Amino acid sequence: MSQNASTWTPNQNEDIMFELFKAKFDISSTGKCTLVNDDIPEENLGLNPIETQQGSGRVRIHLENHGMTENSKFYMRGFEDTTDYNGFLGSDLNGEHTVIDTEIDTFIINFDSIQASKTGMSGGENIYGVRNYQLDVSRPIVNELILDETDVKWKIKSTTGQSIDGAQTPFVSTGEIDIINNEDHIMEAPMLIASKYNEVEHLSGEKSLSMIGMLESNNENVSPVIDAVAIEKDTNDGDLKNMSTSTFIAIANKIDSPSIATKHINSDVVFSVGNGEDELIIHHENHEMGTGSYIYIENFNDTLPGIVNFDPNGLHKIRIIDKDNYFIDMGEQTTSGYSGSGDDSSGNHETIIKYSESHYIYVPENNSFNCSSSARYMTRQVNLNDPAENFKLMFSAVREQYTDIDIYYKVRSPYEITDWNDIDWIRLDSPDESVTVSESSTDFKEYTYTKEGLDPYNAISIKIVMKSTDSTQVPIFQDLRLICTT
Repeated sequence: MSQNASTWTPNQNEDIMFELFKAKFDISSTGKCTLVNDDIPEENLGLNPIETQQGSGRVRIHLENHGMTENSKFYMRGFEDTTDYNGFLGSDLNGEHTVIDTEIDTFIINFDSIQASKTGMSGGENIYGVRNYQLDVSRPIVNELILDETDVKWKIKSTTGQSIDGAQTPFVSTGEIDIINNEDHIMEAPMLIASKYNEVEHLSGEKSLSMIGMLESNNENVSPVIDAVAIEKDTNDGDLKNMSTSTFIAIANKIDSPSIATKHINSDVVFSVGNGEDELIIHHENHEMGTGSYIYIENFNDTLPGIVNFDPNGLHKIRIIDKDNYFIDMGEQTTSGYSGSGDDSSGNHETIIKYSESHYIYVPENNSFNCSSSARYMTRQVNLNDPAENFKLMFSAVREQYTDIDIYYKVRSPYEITDWNDIDWIRLDSPDESVTVSESSTDFKEYTYTKEGLDPYNAISIKIVMKSTDSTQVPIFQDLRLICTT
């Protein structure tokens, strides 16, 4: 009691009482908390996100790390209904579509009854779509209070995905697997978190990702606590966004495995060029390549009239005309027209074209830069005080069943003035000794590559190209050593 609002004195005739209630938990059974993924929001697809080829009903969508698989549903909007986008009306493009082919940063939808009127990019800057999220490594971060004699055990129930260039079957619900909170977990196979359109189409509306927490206690007076209360957070634009104090990190490994196909020309009329023209046109039905891709021609034995310096054989960068034709810039003009199979009068019909059937823009790894494989490591340019003629490369690596490793190098002589970035890479065929496949992600094997008898060089760099058809299995490296000798 305060007599003067500042000094407190006890009142011996009064007391304060509290009524306390004690929880008593049923510990004969296990509590269960299920957390599921939220709907994936729409996002802007960037400037001119669709690409077409004249005469084709295929539309390529550009969206980095899109997470789509074959037969995925992709929803987009923002096209003006009556506007023509390279032959497709906006009303045709708006809505839900089925994905028929994928690469890491692009995928294709198809229109059976519509064909593009021109080759190029289109769409504008206000196009929105809904992706999937690829899941190769997961890390749950759940706020939990674990008291003495209590515990929370976590499980995850997910949905299968499909790696780029892989043969997995997507949209299959998996069983529950154990997972540890706040630790990375490598999935046993590629998984995905699906958009609501794919959850409806492939999962009967069920959520594609669930985390199940099993709450246990050995004391009826205490229980573990999971904090899953929604909070509001200010966004950059000043709006309030509902968020949870718990989250789930989905990590996707950006890796693929480009493959090369061979087109045998036989006696077909494939190559043509007009009188006085400098572009060699190649007829290649439904080639599915883009401008900037590369092809490799072999055994072209015929003569192009008036052409002296250009060699049809070898590696060439192409430009697209339409879905069935592309051309190579020869750099010089013919004196008359040509049309043929590339075969001379011998009739052997050995001309072939090598191209990528899995990559829209394919640039081989021996090119100086902008190559196609999505996963690679390059050392910096190493400058030597004294020229060398040999080198030995050594490293330890994990190379599991569905992965592969390619090694490239490039060197420059002391007298060469070529810019380093313009020097092409050279592939090392195989390690000095055969190396068996790793049994797990911790099973490191020793690799050694030896190259001898080079022209003297005083600068060198190494490139490691990593490939996989299962994105949960990726090459892992340690202890890289390079020894240069004379």
